[in-house]
Amino acid sequence: MARDIFISYSRQDLNKVKAIKKEIEKATGAQCWMDLQGIESGSPEFDSAITEGINNCKVFLFMRSENSMKSTWAIQEINFAAIKNKRIIIVSIDSSEMTDVFLLRYGRNDIIDWNNLPLHDKLIRDLQKWFPPKKKQQTIQETPQVEEETNTDLILELYSGKKGRVGFMNSEGKVVIPAKWNKAGDFSEGLAPVLGDNWKWGFIDKTGFLKIACSWRGAGKFSESLANVKDPKTELEGYIDKQGKLVIPCTWKEAYPFSEDMARVSEGYQQWGFIDKKGILAISCIWKSASDFSEGLAVVGAEHYTYGFVDKNGRVAIPCVWEHAESFSEGLACVENKKGYGFINKQGQTVIPCQYRKACSFSEGLAMVMDANLKCGFIDKSARLVIPYKWGHSLGFSEGLAAVVDNNHNWGFINKAGSLVIPCKWKLAESFANGAAWVKDEECHWVKINTKGEVLW
Repeated sequence: MARDIFISYSRQDLNKVKAIKKEIEKATGAQCWMDLQGIESGSPEFDSAITEGINNCKVFLFMRSENSMKSTWAIQEINFAAIKNKRIIIVSIDSSEMTDVFLLRYGRNDIIDWNNLPLHDKLIRDLQKWFPPKKKQQTIQETPQVEEETNTDLILELYSGKKGRVGFMNSEGKVVIPAKWNKAGDFSEGLAPVLGDNWKWGFIDKTGFLKIACSWRGAGKFSESLANVKDPKTELEGYIDKQGKLVIPCTWKEAYPFSEDMARVSEGYQQWGFIDKKGILAISCIWKSASDFSEGLAVVGAEHYTYGFVDKNGRVAIPCVWEHAESFSEGLACVENKKGYGFINKQGQTVIPCQYRKACSFSEGLAMVMDANLKCGFIDKSARLVIPYKWGHSLGFSEGLAAVVDNNHNWGFINKAGSLVIPCKWKLAESFANGAAWVKDEECHWVKINTKGEVLW
């Protein structure tokens, strides 16, 4: 089975690595693969499991320790990942020094000290960026009554039916598209990617009609009338239009949805650039990482984990001097240096000093910031503390409400005055969208609530 992340380690570090795996999965929602069964090394079953796991992963994490550097199989795994051109990150989990041989072979890869809090947080942020959270799926136990719907503006949510099949329901919890697909993604621009019985991807419309045949190895969402797809033979990616016609050939190792007429693409490991809607490489693949364009600029990563911004001509608009940078939102971008987090404008000028333990992008005029005591509040664009430092964690404002975590690690929602309008009684919460939000109840079931905190379904 495909997993997002392959974890390579020495079994002598099993308990430590299991804890790291659990934290990564909880923070990112990504699926991690590691050998927990103790399959005999060198057996056909072991070889097959390892090669399949590495072939199917998107990120390869090598848990570097004194033990793993001496592990023949762990070293063979990282060598195989390098041959397969996987995104390799070395995570140091003990205080042992890297041998010269290890540095010679793998020193050019990203190296993260798990016990160094800023680097630890950076790895989690990067993984969250590479594996954005998927919409939670409501489970339907009984065979549902299908509701007739044809409105293309209808908001549809994924749900899980019998035997793990998925379909879509409307905002009232009524089934619109029966659960017949192996997997599916959210609707975007009237179409949703679905995985058919041939284990290939196509697209359906909001009536459930298969508009684009299931013929692709992978498929993203439609954005600006184009969707990224993966060729089943070459495993390379390109773009189709809403008629299913391949308009940009599958020539890229990775391709992402268009944003502001540009799409980020990769020629190989840590080789990122941007194409325009004609498929022309507008910005060369010279960056170690890249984010989508937002407000005319895109975050790019250079050597030594530094980040800056380029414009649509590929010109470096803001030099790569930041330890972390988020996309521009409402005219400002959240950045980090050795002093902490702050905000810059599009000229690269610091308008809110880097003084916070953490910070997130502005949303609806406010931004979450964390003080030295690890409590979260909100500031406005003049850096005035509008909502005091009180919460253990928070998401940004959406539709006038922000999800927050209290001292008991429960989630609720506050308004822009800082008042708690939905009590902190949920185990987890997502932001509001279209008047509703997903929350997890005490039994760890996902339910949907309205702005009054009432359970819809």
